Amino acid sequence: MPLPLFHHPAKKIHYSTSDHKKFNSISHELVCWFKEIKQHNRTALTAMDLKKIRYFLSDTSPDAFTGKEICMLLSALVWLSNKQKIKEILNAEWFSRLLNKVGSNAKKLQMQEIDSVWRSLKKLSITKYDLEEHEVDMPLLDALFNCIKEEADFNMRHTVNTWIMLLYFNGSEKKLAKRPELQDRLFDAINDHAKNFTSGGLYHVWHGLVLMNYTKDIFIVYPGVKNCLLQSIFDHADHEILTSHETSTIWYGLARMGFTKKELENERLKNCLLNMIFNHMNSFHTINIPNICWAFSAMGFKKTDFDKDPLLKNGLLDAIDIHIPEFNFNFTVNTLWSLAIMGFTKRDLVNLPDKLLRKILCLLNKTSMNHGGLIFNELRQLLQAVIWFDLKLDTALQEKIQTVLRSDQQSVSSSQLHNVVLKRLRKLAPEFYFESEKDPACIGSVDIYLPVFKLIIEVDGPEHRFSRNAFKDALLRKQGFEVVHLDFSSIVGFVSKPDIDKRLREKILPILYPKQTHGSYQNIASALPRLTKKISNKKEMEHKEKWVSSNYTPHTAQRQEQPQPSPRLRMTHFPSLRTK
Repeated sequence: MPLPLFHHPAKKIHYSTSDHKKFNSISHELVCWFKEIKQHNRTALTAMDLKKIRYFLSDTSPDAFTGKEICMLLSALVWLSNKQKIKEILNAEWFSRLLNKVGSNAKKLQMQEIDSVWRSLKKLSITKYDLEEHEVDMPLLDALFNCIKEEADFNMRHTVNTWIMLLYFNGSEKKLAKRPELQDRLFDAINDHAKNFTSGGLYHVWHGLVLMNYTKDIFIVYPGVKNCLLQSIFDHADHEILTSHETSTIWYGLARMGFTKKELENERLKNCLLNMIFNHMNSFHTINIPNICWAFSAMGFKKTDFDKDPLLKNGLLDAIDIHIPEFNFNFTVNTLWSLAIMGFTKRDLVNLPDKLLRKILCLLNKTSMNHGGLIFNELRQLLQAVIWFDLKLDTALQEKIQTVLRSDQQSVSSSQLHNVVLKRLRKLAPEFYFESEKDPACIGSVDIYLPVFKLIIEVDGPEHRFSRNAFKDALLRKQGFEVVHLDFSSIVGFVSKPDIDKRLREKILPILYPKQTHGSYQNIASALPRLTKKISNKKEMEHKEKWVSSNYTPHTAQRQEQPQPSPRLRMTHFPSLRTK
């Protein structure tokens, strides 16, 4: 539909001789058009304006504009669009030309200009995904890096805005790591200005660090930045000047960066932040509730911690109850899974006002059945929560979940320690069939699985998170599996084969070859039915049965004292049965 043509009377603008000489240039026409819009404070887009915009974007030389003129073009579009999305005004072709014009002239932008470009793009509802799709994010990011490098006075306002722009231009920890001098400049700026941050500035810097995938390990390189940031968080929380959204974002960011409950206690942050969460419990937005619950579970909070503070516990569960009608599939699954991780039981939730658990389950069944793009991690969390709380899902949904989870089992990679343990185990017990990195219960991959005994062996190195291991162990035992952990976390450096063999002989071999009360290994007759399940050769099976009957009958009691093991079974596995 063509735009209506509006006439806006304007005063006649007088130009000097030098102005008339360059009036024919496209740059000067842009400047005059911008002045005319600004002078009359126009907020409606006319057909003539649309014609001029297409004229400016159709210039054959893509880098014909200066950085200031790019800012003028975008600012004019912001005024004329009147809070309307630019995609709704321009078609796909001219929208692409607009972004290409910005990207080709990005290298000319100064610090103030790139700040103006970022604000204009955001007001035009141009997302960072649009920038990435049209390959404009990298030129803008390079321009920002150059401005940071050349900026002499990097004040607090520049520091906060830079972290916002880095996030908007798809910056990441990996991209900044490739430019160590710029990363040093940014973190030094945080160190210099963190004590003067407002609550909004603290929120934006912390939000940028978290979403750019920084972890607390970066503070090993910049220890002063950690102290300044955590002190700033403490000051704002202690004086209760953080808003509900800022509180939830900082709490969620601490968990995303890897901080634990114990570390927060050491930094005096735990009590003041918990007080802020309690004070804002009735004003949190819907998205804040799942993030807070996930942060509690990730930091290592348990149900016993909430039992010591019943006001916080009841406030959190009541807030979940209030926001459940607004939850989507993702929010509902994350909230229910976080409660399971923290150790809440079905009894704890059923006894709440309005029967919280039944509302969650009802919403889960309703939203998940209509959810088109089921995400693998969400499905796994859903199944784990269902097992933990002994809930019932729709049959069709449960089959769909298990199908998706089983289809993704081959994407898990094994660690070097796990591979060595598996090789030693196969060497010490060659009769058994061991599976590596399987997910027998569809609730999480396990290191080693023995189907005959429903035995799961977990190899715990220094990187294992034992709180999550305990939760997964409880789920597996509820499904009827036996779980054994081989703990190598106390060994510093290289784990030798004798260390592995020692743990295998202590914990695994007694399960595979049980002992009698008097100390010798149990007779092989009880172990042979399990061993022969995998043997397809009928003659070997008959040979084993004949050997058992000849050695374990009353008529051959003298031979039982010195039994001769089967040639298929290694003598080293039965030290008490060796012949003299």
